[in-house]
Amino acid sequence: MVTDTGTPGRLRRLTKAAIHADSAIMQADGLATTATQILDDIADIVDRLDVTPDRLDQLIVDCRREVAGIGNTRREVHAVVESVQRMVDLVEWMLTPAFVAREQLDRAVGVLTEFRHSLRMKLIGSPLPPAPQVELAEVHLLAG
Repeated sequence: MVTDTGTPGRLRRLTKAAIHADSAIMQADGLATTATQILDDIADIVDRLDVTPDRLDQLIVDCRREVAGIGNTRREVHAVVESVQRMVDLVEWMLTPAFVAREQLDRAVGVLTEFRHSLRMKLIGSPLPPAPQVELAEVHLLAG
């Protein structure tokens, strides 16, 4: 207890100082509590981030596996396309005699029509009615 009161303003100043000190301590306590909560939140975030590199590593491994699979698929498709091209080339090679024969038949039909027409003109003196046209089915090259 204070026995010497001194000046009357001194007690008032000491009271104000005590009130200010108490208020500062309460503010510091509030800041300490907030800082503790922030540190706890940061610790949670760091704990969650600790597993992130492992997940990213696994994601990279999965992506590499998928890209390799796409490369394999591309190679397989390319091999199929090459096989189909070889088959088309073989079919065209096998059908070449048929194409040549068709051209020869078309020429022969034209020659026979002209011969028939000229023969009729010589024998009868009048042109023949148009002969029925022989129509062969159109054959197209597959790769051309």
